[in-house]
Amino acid sequence: MDCDIKREERYRSCDNPRPQNGGANCTGSDRESNDKEVCWTGTKCPSNCPPFTWYMDCARSCEHCVTDCNKFKGTCTACKAGFDSPLHSCNQSCPKYKYGLKCRGNCMEKCEGLDCTERVDGTCPDKSNNSWMYWLLLLLLLPFAYLLYYLFKPKQRLVFDEEEFKEDKNKSEPDF
Repeated sequence: MDCDIKREERYRSCDNPRPQNGGANCTGSDRESNDKEVCWTGTKCPSNCPPFTWYMDCARSCEHCVTDCNKFKGTCTACKAGFDSPLHSCNQSCPKYKYGLKCRGNCMEKCEGLDCTERVDGTCPDKSNNSWMYWLLLLLLLPFAYLLYYLFKPKQRLVFDEEEFKEDKNKSEPDF
């Protein structure tokens, strides 16, 4: 980072004037310190960033945090529904099959074994739009079914009489 933290310290002593005639000693600490941010010229310091932005020149976002994030580290106290990783600006959406606050919703249960189409509310996929897959499957299986039928259909047997065969054979011989 191009910012530095400068520590300002001051000390006091309770001796000017010293307590007299039964006066009380000074209360509280005799030392006070304050960390102050010092930035280079031309750079916007994180403490001056608008809400839900952080880092030097406010270059990073923490828009999925419930409350504003730490301006130097980007950490949040909690993430909005559908997002995870409060230690990393809530920049990751819930993993597969999870949705909602803290990614505790289970898409497998809600969507009958399918994954959610979005991670905030756990919207299930529209099953009616999948009818084209059934038609495609049918078109692919029909030629296969026909091939199986053709290979395993019962063979036709020709039954013939030998005498008729001999007669037909004699008729079909050419005369020379």
